[in-house]
Amino acid sequence: MRHWPATGGLVPGVGGSVALSLLPPELAPRYFGRVAPSFALYFSLRPARHAM
Repeated sequence: MRHWPATGGLVPGVGGSVALSLLPPELAPRYFGRVAPSFALYFSLRPARHAM
């Protein structure tokens, strides 16, 4: 997760992940092989910290 500086009381962020899953031979024809790649991209907004 990468967060940017607060803007308007919110802290925006973005992150991602990449994975390779090994499949049993029975599932290989449905996934074009024994390795199934996947990825995820996500965003977040969280409240900025209060300054006292």
